[in-house]
Amino acid sequence: IADRRRVFDLFAAIKDRVLKKTEAGGWFGAGDLDSNKSTVALVDEAVEVWSKMLEADRLVQQNVLREVGRLHREGAQHAAGITEVVDNMAFAHQVAQREAVAAAFQDKARIAELEGEMAKLRANLAEAAQDASSTLPTAEHET
Repeated sequence: IADRRRVFDLFAAIKDRVLKKTEAGGWFGAGDLDSNKSTVALVDEAVEVWSKMLEADRLVQQNVLREVGRLHREGAQHAAGITEVVDNMAFAHQVAQREAVAAAFQDKARIAELEGEMAKLRANLAEAAQDASSTLPTAEHET
């Protein structure tokens, strides 16, 4: 900001000198050599300060571009890492779903198997109860 202010002041001073010279009826007259050198020195200083400001702006822009590039690369790396984690989670979820479905089918098969065994046991129990009732003495046989 100070350099920009200085360039403004230099150009304002140059403008004032030009206006004074124009009003006096000449510019770079032979009789006013010291004033001419002073005006040229102001212009030289303005150009130097302006050049310095441009170089400083270039360096700032270069640093900004370097930082933006670095942040972009880091962001891309983080995004790739997050994508990998999400993909792994999705794959793990699919595997868990498949395992749950397989377990459910196994459970259904086991339940059907157990129901078959229970039906056999009920039939055996009914048969055993019938055999037992036919071999037990009845009240008529005892009297």
